[in-house]
Amino acid sequence: MKFRTEIPLATSDFSISHADKIGMIGSCFTENVSEKLLQAGFEVLVNPFGIVYNPVSLANGLCDLLHRKIYTEADIFLHDGVYHSFAHHSRFSGTNKEAVLTHIAASRSKSYKIS
Repeated sequence: MKFRTEIPLATSDFSISHADKIGMIGSCFTENVSEKLLQAGFEVLVNPFGIVYNPVSLANGLCDLLHRKIYTEADIFLHDGVYHSFAHHSRFSGTNKEAVLTHIAASRSKSYKIS
């Protein structure tokens, strides 16, 4: 007697190993999957722009990484005493513009190390 439904899975043509560097961008689902990979010992870059949902923002972020865009004061804006970037999640926001730009630069720098 079987107490579960068995579903045969085909072997994928794609695989990863602990020697691979992995970059993941997207939603909070990406962060949860990335956390599991990190716990399993993989080298993972997680959301260098923070949580991003829409495809245009994802594409723009990838282009910025590929072209090694350096974010400057012109790329952030002040609203109600807090500096923000339209290209980054609010976790990059802050009341000190230099700190915001430093946080963005540090995240960008990590992404170059994984590539």
